[in-house]
Amino acid sequence: MTRTTTRTWQQNSDAINGLWPHCQWTDEEIDLWRSDLSLLDQDVLFEAIREVKRSRDTLYPQLAWVHAAYRPLAAARRAAEKASAAREPVCVGEKLEIDANESRRLAAEIGAEIEAAAPADVDAILAKIEANVDRMDAVTAARLAWRAGRRRQIAGPEPIARPGDDRAFADAIDVESGEDTERRRAEQLRLLRESA
Repeated sequence: MTRTTTRTWQQNSDAINGLWPHCQWTDEEIDLWRSDLSLLDQDVLFEAIREVKRSRDTLYPQLAWVHAAYRPLAAARRAAEKASAAREPVCVGEKLEIDANESRRLAAEIGAEIEAAAPADVDAILAKIEANVDRMDAVTAARLAWRAGRRRQIAGPEPIARPGDDRAFADAIDVESGEDTERRRAEQLRLLRESA
């Protein structure tokens, strides 16, 4: 994910001088502040500078205060970016590690799309399942594909499946926890194609 910085070091330097106009900076202090702060995320730094001004009523700022205010703001930004970034599948050795939370989130999202879908929309839903098959466990992907296939067959507001139907279908799928990545992916793709 590429982040666009809207502020520059010069703008933040001007903000520091504007918020603490009584400061008389020596050349060494200017160099120290520049070397410590100019390589940081300037948008986060701007918020840190403003936080120092809000929380400390002094005529002269301290570099340590700016660093202390910057750290939690930068950590919060990284956490937000990490949470919003698409999770890529992770391979550990020959096994594909599936994030259970991501699998549940995708299952809920795609399940809601299936519930609202017209039979003509099923191909797009199956394509979405196939695109995300390495981010869901095999049983979840197969159930979703099966439900989407059933949606294509049902014309009208009937329920997608009778109680117990998709449990019986899932029980018929033999998925071992120690499968290698290629076999697991091939099984998931085969189930998707068969259900369409």
